[in-house]
Amino acid sequence: MAVITPNTDVILLKSPLELSDDNQLTFASVTAQYNYFNSLPKRAFDHFTYQRKDGTISVPAAIDDIWQYNYVMYRNVNYAPNKWFYAFITGYQMESNGVTTISIKTDVYQTWMFELQVKQSFVEREHVNNDTMGAHTIPENLETGDFVFDFNVKFDLSPSNNFYVCFMLSKKPFDTAPMTYATWNIGGTFSGLFCVAVPLGEARKMVALYNESQSVTADAIVNAYMIPAECVDTDHKVDWSPVSGTNFWVYQVKEDISTINTTDVVEHQNFQGYLPKNKKLLCYPYKYFHITNNAGTDVEYRWEDFPINGSGYRQADLTIKCTPSCGASSKLVFGEYKGYNSTTSGHHLLMNYGVNGCKLPTCAWTTDYYTNWLTQNGVNIATNVGLGIAGAALGVATGGASLVAAGISTASTIASAVGQTHRAETTPPQAHGDTSNGDINFARQKSAFNVYGMSIRREYAEVIDNYFSMYGYKVNTVKVPNVTGRANWNYVKTVGCYLAGDIPQEDLAELKSMFDKGITFWHNPATFCDYSQSNAIVS
Repeated sequence: MAVITPNTDVILLKSPLELSDDNQLTFASVTAQYNYFNSLPKRAFDHFTYQRKDGTISVPAAIDDIWQYNYVMYRNVNYAPNKWFYAFITGYQMESNGVTTISIKTDVYQTWMFELQVKQSFVEREHVNNDTMGAHTIPENLETGDFVFDFNVKFDLSPSNNFYVCFMLSKKPFDTAPMTYATWNIGGTFSGLFCVAVPLGEARKMVALYNESQSVTADAIVNAYMIPAECVDTDHKVDWSPVSGTNFWVYQVKEDISTINTTDVVEHQNFQGYLPKNKKLLCYPYKYFHITNNAGTDVEYRWEDFPINGSGYRQADLTIKCTPSCGASSKLVFGEYKGYNSTTSGHHLLMNYGVNGCKLPTCAWTTDYYTNWLTQNGVNIATNVGLGIAGAALGVATGGASLVAAGISTASTIASAVGQTHRAETTPPQAHGDTSNGDINFARQKSAFNVYGMSIRREYAEVIDNYFSMYGYKVNTVKVPNVTGRANWNYVKTVGCYLAGDIPQEDLAELKSMFDKGITFWHNPATFCDYSQSNAIVS
């Protein structure tokens, strides 16, 4: 039987690796791995007999001379001359003066790193290799604290802060009033009435014009309400002055939807001065904006649903659309949202995601009841009185009985006419429209949209940013885990990790457990466990 010369090399090391395996080192090659460990503080021994895995090693040294070493690398030259095994020292036992037995446990990752094949698995968390803002939005369920304002932008329903009164009319105020520019189509809806607009300061003249008209009653004013000046076609106007030279102009109302106000809002990428390293912090729920119409409607929007502008910031292009219908129906809509824009299929959906504006006030006005009644009944009064007098004359011609009857009829007719006239004359002016139209929003110039940028406080932003830096993002994806891809470290946590390789099953099971528990892979021994380093994406 051949005699095998003892030829196993053993090197005791001071290693930064720990038995817990929460952190591991990666190397580009077997040579790079050997060179690193062999460069550590060490004590080497040779000519040992075959060293068994996860056993003990008796070294010719006193325990006080070697207790500072926590790691060992060894190879059985006669059996696998190029294969180094790496192990943690788990205990020391002094056997005799000058002989110490050390217990070892295999470092399965360092030992099998280059035999290991990492397959597709369910990856719960990892450092991603694409940190574009909006690429990762899976909720993290982290405490966010109270929110603060990034900015506040106001969008007025009339940027010029100028409003007209739109009158819906059933008839002209006088026969010669031109009708050239009266609008019969409001926002695509036909109306049997016609609309004209007058400046706010001229509205009383319109009511007075109808109250003083001899050809039509003021009841011809069916409605009156406020509309933004931007809904009025001021290039088309006509003179409705009952007397030449008074310069009472009425204006055409735009028939179609008007674009009133267009602007944009841009995200703020810092948290009260703190600029995060991880772009997921720029997404909901850490940053968002909400829009209010100041009348009870508030809607939240996420920056990640909007496009990136030329400066690398998310930007929401906003436009107010308005029709001159009663209440001035308006809506704040986006130029691009969730991939839709004016040129894409389904661009009409942009209107669905907008915010309806608050209604503008309906106006109140009074009409002179007596004048209206007189205008409506003047002919009838004259006719009835005339008939009564004629009846009296007929009674004179036909005899006494007829005279008496005719006299009674005449008196009754005249008395009735006088009674109706008195009642009409003493009836106070009649109110029309919305008589309780003291709109607090309109009075405070809050008939507008407000956009509020919101973010978590700096304190929470820093805490969450550091958490992401250490443990990556929740991804919940079936993929090959990112063991590499960052400048200094990659964290990976899987569920039911799938690994393969020519590795003992016991060690393979331990490796799977490491991935499922969560492990950080460090790529540069000089920065091992140093989270202050940059960890930029490198692939």
